[in-house]
Amino acid sequence: MKSLFFLIVICTLVGCSNSKRIGIQYEYNGIVVTRFDKDAESRFYYGRLNKEDSSMPYVYAKYAGFDGSMDGYLVFKNDKTVELVPLMYFVENGNPSKLSLKEYNNNTLLNAWQDSIKGRYDNVVRISDNLNIERQRNAENYSNVNVKYSR
Repeated sequence: MKSLFFLIVICTLVGCSNSKRIGIQYEYNGIVVTRFDKDAESRFYYGRLNKEDSSMPYVYAKYAGFDGSMDGYLVFKNDKTVELVPLMYFVENGNPSKLSLKEYNNNTLLNAWQDSIKGRYDNVVRISDNLNIERQRNAENYSNVNVKYSR
């Protein structure tokens, strides 16, 4: 009985693992970025994928731990490329030529860019590990990126 109680407490404090991969597709002007979430990791692939393909280049974030989270923006460019602007730590795996990290080297430039798109995301979508917050931020800022959430 003590071990069952201990297990319940651990799952409540730490969170039980969701080992199922969740797929999300972001589309703007025919350009698609597919995201797969599993546990505390998100992977972003350029193109429409129905299942994950680790042999393809991708950008990912790991956000395990008590205060771990994932936050950033996808910016769909006119040249059919996509920039991922990280607000947390992201890493490129392989050489994703059409999906790349756009890191600002100081917060002043990042804040100025964020202020310039506030209320008019258009070709920009905010990404988050908390999908409710992601939906809310994109609705408030009038993102024109079509997002398809699936499980």
